[in-house]
Amino acid sequence: MNTLENTIHQLLESTVSSVGCDLWGIEYLNTGHGALLRVYIEKDDQVTLNDCQAVSQQVSALLDVEDPIVENYTLEVSSPGSDRILFTLDQLRDYIGQTVRVAMKQLSQGKRNYTGALKAVEDDGITLVFQEQQLFLNLDQIAKVRLVPVS
Repeated sequence: MNTLENTIHQLLESTVSSVGCDLWGIEYLNTGHGALLRVYIEKDDQVTLNDCQAVSQQVSALLDVEDPIVENYTLEVSSPGSDRILFTLDQLRDYIGQTVRVAMKQLSQGKRNYTGALKAVEDDGITLVFQEQQLFLNLDQIAKVRLVPVS
């Protein structure tokens, strides 16, 4: 997460909890046609449309008051889904053994994207089983890790 995403995450965590959900992660994208703030929420049972609406109302009001984003943006609130982005080391550890898709910030060993079984999670990186070989990827070089749903 970048600095703005960290700031927004800290700002919203207790507000999302007060609605009965957990804050799974924040994604802030500046698309060139305006910005997009995605807030992913999770709870023990399934996230409903009512949960998303309640969180959206509370988060929108808080962001209007705190105003951490200077440009115009669109707010989206949703469940992380089955192909969820894994934002934290704890989230990554919860999915050890499962297949993930890793997007790198730049080419790494000649590739930008890797799909394989998540073997291990360290403080500085992850080990992926990719094409029958173990591959260590540094966290600071990873743009995004997404779970590949089992079909």
